[in-house]
Amino acid sequence: MTPQHRLSARRADGPVQSVLFVCTANICRSPFAERLAAWLLPDLTVASAGVTALEGRPMDPPMAAELRRRGITPRADGGRQVEAMDLDADLVLVMSRQHRRPLIEERPDAVDRIGLLTSLPRLGGQVNDRAVTRRDVAAWARNSFDRPGVLDPFQRGPEAAAQAAATIEQNVEILADLIAPPDLAVFIDGPAPSSQEHP
Repeated sequence: MTPQHRLSARRADGPVQSVLFVCTANICRSPFAERLAAWLLPDLTVASAGVTALEGRPMDPPMAAELRRRGITPRADGGRQVEAMDLDADLVLVMSRQHRRPLIEERPDAVDRIGLLTSLPRLGGQVNDRAVTRRDVAAWARNSFDRPGVLDPFQRGPEAAAQAAATIEQNVEILADLIAPPDLAVFIDGPAPSSQEHP
C-alpha cells in the first residue's frame, strides 16, 4: 500500500494527532519547537527533522539554553535527516519557505500537509475556536507561505537564539490552542456547565 493510500482513510475531518517540525540542520529551530510542543501537548505525537541535517550533532547550545530557561530539558539525541515516512504526519510545520520544496520532492502527496509555522495565526482564524482537523490543514497549507519564516539562529549568538525562540514559542502556543482549544480542554477536564438555571 502506498503512503497516499495509507493516509486516504484517515484524512477528512479527523483530528490532527501528529506534528512534524522541519528546519535545515535539526539542531536549532525544529528541535526547540518539538520539545516545546511535547511539553504543551503531551498527548500529541511530535517529532522534528532537518532537510540537510547535521546528523548526530547535539542541539545548538544557545537554543538549548532557551529551552532550559523555560524549564524544558533539551532532547538527548542529535540532528536527524527527514525521511519519507516522517511526512506521514498529519501536519508538517517548516521554519521557512525554502524547506517546502525538498519535502514535496520527497513526498509529493504531502503537499497539503506542509505549512509555514509562522502562518499558524491564519489557520487559527480559519477554524474559529474549534479543534483543527486534517481538512482544515489541507485548506490552509498551500497558501501559508506568504509571510516571513523563523530566521536561522545557528552560530549567530544568544540574541538571535532568543529571537528565534520567542517567535517559535508564540506560534507553538497557537498550535496548542488549535489542537486543544481552551474551551474544549475545560470540557474534557470537567463536566460541561449545565444550561439549566438553579434556584
